[in-house]
Amino acid sequence: MKKRVLTILAFFIVFSGLSPILVNALSQDEINLSYSWSKQTYYQGDTGSVTISLTSTCGDELKFTWIGIHFQWQLTDYYYRLDLSDDSISISIPPGGSYHFPAISFSIPTDASAGYNYYHVKIYMEEQHWYGWTTESWQSPTNLINIIDSYLEIYSDTKSTIDNKINQATYSNYQSSDAKTLLQQAKNERDLAALLAGQGKWSDAVIHLQMASNFVEQAIGAEDEYWKDLASNAISGAQSEISKVVNLESLDAKNLLSQANSKLSEAQYSYNFDNYKEAYEKALSATTSASEARTAETNYQNQKQQQMLLLGGVGGLVVIIIIAVIVTKNRSKRKSESAKAVT
Repeated sequence: MKKRVLTILAFFIVFSGLSPILVNALSQDEINLSYSWSKQTYYQGDTGSVTISLTSTCGDELKFTWIGIHFQWQLTDYYYRLDLSDDSISISIPPGGSYHFPAISFSIPTDASAGYNYYHVKIYMEEQHWYGWTTESWQSPTNLINIIDSYLEIYSDTKSTIDNKINQATYSNYQSSDAKTLLQQAKNERDLAALLAGQGKWSDAVIHLQMASNFVEQAIGAEDEYWKDLASNAISGAQSEISKVVNLESLDAKNLLSQANSKLSEAQYSYNFDNYKEAYEKALSATTSASEARTAETNYQNQKQQQMLLLGGVGGLVVIIIIAVIVTKNRSKRKSESAKAVT
């Protein structure tokens, strides 16, 4: 049921020729508001806007001149507002009508209290009576808006990234002892951050989450340096081994040396693009191919020498046989000649 507060502003005696004038003020239940917020969740330091929809149960026409919303973090009598008093802006509704005001922008300071903050809306308007227009004001009941700790947002945005880095590092099976130690420290700080977050200590949780991030980055760097040193030494070793493979005659050895040079080039390419583990593996492969080339050439030369010895042996045997045949023939000839002489 409507309630109207009637206030007598002035009463003039009848003989003055003027009648009593009554000024009406709207009661709170003659206006209903609904709110459409620009976000479902607001954090400390956020900005946003709200669209206010008004429905009147007043029996008079209303013309709105000003609307504002006041939040707990503002100074007294400060509002985020819309000034509708310009004559070019005529916002009026008939008795029982409704209106959707333009969006009102607001900002939340970083030091606003986390949790529920109160707010209310104030409206200035003109109300039409049988005797003319009167200026009125109306204030809504107090409502609540939940402001989330900004560190919770930071924690939520950061945790998944750090989890992914730690999981990837763990999956990589680090070989560097320094990297392993740093990775374990990262895991410890991440777990502590999760514990603090569970207690609602978001600022402390973010600090330890950042420490976890620093440790995992250091672990990545330590493992990278570990493979960089290994790759550098392996490339130098491959170059040294290849330099020893010279004057090749064996086709297999030549093919293996070509493979060694190709793998060395790949290793140097990977190294230049900071892919040190791959560079290390390719350099080792180059060293192996060069070593196999040396072995293949040694085997080839050994086989060659054996063949030459074998050929030399066969040649000597042939000479012996020929000599033996000649000697035998000569003996036979001398015996024949001796026999003829006796006869």
